Amino acid sequence: MQTILTATLILGGFGLVFGLVLGYASRKFAVRIDPKIEEVFEALPGTNCGACGFTGCMGFARATADGKISPDKCALIDEKGTKQISKILGGIKIKQKEKTKPVLICQKSSEQQKKFLYIGIQTCKAAMLLSGGNNSCDYGCLGFGDCLRICPFGAISFKEGLPVFEEDLCKMCGKCIEICPKNIIKLVPKNQEVYVACSNRDKGKDARAVCKVACIGCGVCLKVCPVDAITLEGNLAVIDPKKCTNCGECIKKCPTKAIVKQ
Repeated sequence: MQTILTATLILGGFGLVFGLVLGYASRKFAVRIDPKIEEVFEALPGTNCGACGFTGCMGFARATADGKISPDKCALIDEKGTKQISKILGGIKIKQKEKTKPVLICQKSSEQQKKFLYIGIQTCKAAMLLSGGNNSCDYGCLGFGDCLRICPFGAISFKEGLPVFEEDLCKMCGKCIEICPKNIIKLVPKNQEVYVACSNRDKGKDARAVCKVACIGCGVCLKVCPVDAITLEGNLAVIDPKKCTNCGECIKKCPTKAIVKQ
């Protein structure tokens, strides 16, 4: 009994000493955080999504307070948060972000064939390493869902082998854009309703051979556009959102239905 009591007292003594040492060390070597950084951090959304390139909101707050990055680089920050950070940083001018929405520049017709049977790792990134993927169209969506898995907000689902974006959930963080190996997910102005849902830049005959809804670069849309908002770039029609009035004349005349309205 005496031995147990002695051991208990010794352990308790050690605990007390270590506690005092740790308490002193925490005060002596504590890293003081600039109050400005803490204020910026509090104004951020706090989701730690990483879309800004930092590991979390605290890293972004430090860079912002140090003037290394503009607050508008946060994909999720709203106008209220932007104004609050501007005030914290002495009233600096912060450019308001343009309202955008995600679109998929591909429709991938149901008749589209596969170049070969792919049985490798079921990701777009892995499939891309093998001859650019197994799609007959070298520009189209591979459909393995890398974008769906990386979205931190659950804003992407799949329908008929293609990603569908839920605008109410999407925060325009851009992670799906970065991970897409085909570079076919784009952010367009919120008010842009008409766009070319194709990325194939091959000549018309070759494009049509692999996808029935591919842009064939025929130029009909250019001729019917009343505001000259469409140009051809590498056999692919491109719509200038600054000129487009969403009239839909190009949609009516497009022979392959490559131009859509959303």
